[in-house]
Amino acid sequence: KSKTDGTFQTPPKTQKHTELPPGEWEPEEVRDKRRQRLLKCLGDNIKKVDLFDEFVKSLGVEEQYNQFIKDWPDLFLSIARGSPVADGKCIVANTPYAIDDFPIADVLENNSGKFMGLTKEARLVKYFIFLFDAMVDAVDVANGVIPTGGTPIPDCRLNLGDHQNRVIPKTPHKPDIAFYHRDYAEENVHSIHAILEAKMDPDFGGPIEDTRGQLADYGHLLNDKQATRTFAPVFYLHGHLLTLHAYYRDKLYVVELGRVCFDTDRWTPKLAKGIQTCLVRFWFLLNLESAIFGHFCDVSKKPSSFIFSQKVDVESKGDSKIGVLYSVSQDGEDVKDGAALFCIKETIARYSYMIGRHVHLLKGTYNGCAAVLKLSWTPVNRLPEGAAYAILNKRPVECIPKIFSSGLLISNLNGYRLEFVLMEDCGQPMAEYLKGKTKKEKRKLVPGFVKQLTLCLAQANDTGVLHRDISAGNVCVKNGKVYVIDWGCAKVIGWGTTKNAARDTAEDTAEDIDEDTDEGTDEDTDEDAVEDAVGDAAENTDPTQLKHIDVAEQWGFNATT
Repeated sequence: KSKTDGTFQTPPKTQKHTELPPGEWEPEEVRDKRRQRLLKCLGDNIKKVDLFDEFVKSLGVEEQYNQFIKDWPDLFLSIARGSPVADGKCIVANTPYAIDDFPIADVLENNSGKFMGLTKEARLVKYFIFLFDAMVDAVDVANGVIPTGGTPIPDCRLNLGDHQNRVIPKTPHKPDIAFYHRDYAEENVHSIHAILEAKMDPDFGGPIEDTRGQLADYGHLLNDKQATRTFAPVFYLHGHLLTLHAYYRDKLYVVELGRVCFDTDRWTPKLAKGIQTCLVRFWFLLNLESAIFGHFCDVSKKPSSFIFSQKVDVESKGDSKIGVLYSVSQDGEDVKDGAALFCIKETIARYSYMIGRHVHLLKGTYNGCAAVLKLSWTPVNRLPEGAAYAILNKRPVECIPKIFSSGLLISNLNGYRLEFVLMEDCGQPMAEYLKGKTKKEKRKLVPGFVKQLTLCLAQANDTGVLHRDISAGNVCVKNGKVYVIDWGCAKVIGWGTTKNAARDTAEDTAEDIDEDTDEGTDEDTDEDAVEDAVGDAAENTDPTQLKHIDVAEQWGFNATT
């Protein structure tokens, strides 16, 4: 039984945690508490997608997959026919079928000694590694004899890392297998494309709670550490069955892929064909472009810079009010007019949760200036942070950062949007800035900082925007100037329909007029003035002047609800 109802894991090496590098060990109670919290956040947001075709369609590659299986109907079939048996206790390496007909059986026969003495889970993982290597070899052979007009099979651009007895570098996580991008210099958490976990327990009704917590932990790890993630793929090999667990923002999609080996001694061509289908599905998904499978841009090579290119005009109307294409380049040579190039130096902060906001802050340069890139996943019912900055800059409000570029990368993915804000570097958080100061210096500096902060919030409120998340980390100082950042929780005060906005504008104008008139002005005159002002505003006021509604709607946000 696992401690504190935590997760069963492959036993670690006999190594004291004090001997491990920093970050590669954590107390079991810390790990188990985190996993229980992740399961609680997921709650009922677990969607089982029995049909593989539905998931492929959601990725937009249905036609590509159909062409793939049409071009290669017998891919991995010989491997499937020679697959071993998983009997609920362990995987049987030897097979009763002729070795000459089934290459994978030859692999198992030649390596049967390596299976001796392994636990049932370790034996399953070892078999999968042999299976994966055999699939790589089969693809190499098939691509060497492509028929005229045929389509090559996607080559494997990944390295398989066996982590049964070693953690992912600089993390305490130890999945059974991690698939790494081959073109990265290091194999670490940032270069992982997908993870696979294997279990060999008798209940095939789905993962037990311990295992579900472990799988969710791996999904959260990828979403937390990799800023470009749209979802984190974790493959789950449960005996002879293989499923994909796709962790989106606060949602989990479980996709049935099929069986990777026999679960009975009764061999039939139909069962072998089913194994082949599973292997083909696995290979197709694993080797999709990263911009399709798990990311919103290509990360097969480690990016050193991001290029943001605007696809549609900001003022355009229609379903997509702001559309931005995200691409990655190693240099700025192909940057075109209107594009924003951000050169990455380091990740400076992450605010990552299974539900709600999910933020990555990266430090770098823009046009030679120190800059910060903020990538935010937020619920679609929240005002985009870029829209809040656009509204504040209409006044403009003092003590807010200069915005170089901003826009939506994804308008709606399962109820969340992804936006970017590229802004000037605002220095240090105030608390950190004051740490190195003496008491005398603090007494001299703080009143001025408070005055700047108060002025900023007062101007913002006067403009109609409430920050709603003032904290020590959201007030920065650079060269003696205060900057109020993180307007991602901001809310606009009192907007409604365009007509109501016009009325609000007109009433404000009428109040100003009334303050400047004599106290003896009669009530009827005041009412007439208001009605005239409302009529003029509704008919003649530019829409961009109507209480920021147009700004918000340009960001695809419904400002009237």
